[in-house]
Amino acid sequence: MPNGGWRVVADSLKAYGYTPDEKVGEIFTKYRKTHNDGVFDGYTPEIRKARSSGIVTGLPDAYGRGRIVGINWTMPLSANKVLFNLGLTLFLANAGMSTGANVVSTVAQNGVMILVLGAAVLFAIVLPVIVLGLFVFRMSYDEMAGVLAGATGNPAILAYANKLAPTDRPDVGYAMIFPSMTILKILFVNIAAALV
Repeated sequence: MPNGGWRVVADSLKAYGYTPDEKVGEIFTKYRKTHNDGVFDGYTPEIRKARSSGIVTGLPDAYGRGRIVGINWTMPLSANKVLFNLGLTLFLANAGMSTGANVVSTVAQNGVMILVLGAAVLFAIVLPVIVLGLFVFRMSYDEMAGVLAGATGNPAILAYANKLAPTDRPDVGYAMIFPSMTILKILFVNIAAALV
């Protein structure tokens, strides 16, 4: 329903020769709430006083609509990316610090075995993809670069392929093979673990 309310809709219907349904009008005017009505009904009297005083400038209802106390704002894409990367960096730093000791002890005990098994998984999965893509299906380089990035599940390879080949073929190749290769890698690791 438009923000103008039921009267605008009823007038528009009448202008085109239709009769507005009285039951719909009753439901809309008596029982329906706007977003603001729903938000403000949840406020206690203290919150309403704080909101009207002008001291509190960012209550949840304002954030939900993308504005703060009547000021419409947008975030530039560059600022959005900076905040996104900052959050990701802080998350990864926290994850790294909290698991660092465990990773070091695991690598110290089983480092060579992990390296060999990782290389085996990589070659067992990626080598057939390269052979099939280049020699059997005769795929172009840019498409094959995307398929290779999808086979390894590595978006850094995809980014590099997109720089080398300014077409959308690397993205298509990546999207085409990534889901199935992820499932195949999960199965391969479980089978390899059972055999070892």
